[in-house]
Amino acid sequence: PCIPGMLMGMLLPEVPAVAMGEVTTGGQRFSGHAEDPRVAALLAENTWDAVVLQDNSAVPGGSNERALAESRGALAEFFAPRLVGAAAPSSPDGKAASPLVLVYGTWGHRNGCVFEEHREAYLDYRTMQRRTSAGCRAYAELLSGLPSFDGRVRFVPAGDAFLRVLELCEANGEAAAADGQSQLQDQTADDESLFSRLYAPDTFHPSRLGTYLAACVFFAAVTGKTPVGLPWRPPPSCAHDEEMLRADGSWQPREMSEGDVCTLQAAAEWASREAGSFFCRAHVRARGFGADQNSPMAEGQS
Repeated sequence: PCIPGMLMGMLLPEVPAVAMGEVTTGGQRFSGHAEDPRVAALLAENTWDAVVLQDNSAVPGGSNERALAESRGALAEFFAPRLVGAAAPSSPDGKAASPLVLVYGTWGHRNGCVFEEHREAYLDYRTMQRRTSAGCRAYAELLSGLPSFDGRVRFVPAGDAFLRVLELCEANGEAAAADGQSQLQDQTADDESLFSRLYAPDTFHPSRLGTYLAACVFFAAVTGKTPVGLPWRPPPSCAHDEEMLRADGSWQPREMSEGDVCTLQAAAEWASREAGSFFCRAHVRARGFGADQNSPMAEGQS
């Protein structure tokens, strides 16, 4: 399943019913979502306990200054006013509350940005990850600092969890294809490190392992609890694996051992703790949570 499906599996032992809504136009930027009437309609339902916002992953790092300015403007002028009071009333007086806003910090592409127009700015994984994470944190800070916005905002460090896996692989002496000099389309050069196995063959979409890792980070962000020790396991393949199999009959989904699970849970915990996701242990009702393979609310290129 996708990230929302995996997250539902993790939450269901504690949350008996989870409803999700989504507007997930591929490659969309915040400014594009601001012009989409479906997004405004979804936010106007006033039923959401958590709303996830994801920009096109090439934008937060500032490779295109105009696009970044437009995204920041959309957050301040479109999203912030609509997020105030967008949760179901939770007080006896029936006053509308604001949902938990989760700013999705996505991962860098494994060998540097696969899109030529952004290649110069993101020559390798580490550069793209550093700039993307910093940009997404700045989005969260922007929302938190707006006088008109009274909601809670949390940065979801999925990309930082990917980076943590890379660091663990390097510490164990595993080769990980994170060097910008790697050939993007040379799939025969893929190594078998856990970091490499987080990605699909296109080197920017997540494999089942990468999807599980991101879902663990979202679990921490939504619940305030550690994902370490979660008993839920994903099925043997995910939707992207099935799509790859249809396109290439020789495609084999990445296997995930119990050792991999433990490492991914630990990486998600580390990144979440660094981002401050464990500052509370309040239970969050998950009636409303927009989602798709890469983003619960607003998908971009990941």
